Amino acid sequence: MLSPEMRKLHEGLLGMPRGFALTQGLIKDGEPLPSMASADGRKLLVFGHNFSGDLFAFDAEHNYRVVELLHEDMEVWPFKRGGFKEFIREKMLLGPDGADQRGYTLRR
Repeated sequence: MLSPEMRKLHEGLLGMPRGFALTQGLIKDGEPLPSMASADGRKLLVFGHNFSGDLFAFDAEHNYRVVELLHEDMEVWPFKRGGFKEFIREKMLLGPDGADQRGYTLRR
């Protein structure tokens, strides 16, 4: 049985784009880093992926900025349109004000 808060969250996520996934937990200091990747000699802390092999990560060597690691050539692309909040909003197709940017309205 879902709590009222979880039900509201679940209902809010219905219809959201499913082209990405986030990791489920935070990593504590001293624990092994299963979500660590390395590319171009940089240490990347992975927080998600797009189901196609590309990874979303924080670049530990560049002030933890958000980057995408492309699986084809392991090239690192920094996200230049803001920080983590803006990156997630873009992936969820939400505008700066939280408005749905998918171009259609869900019927409930």
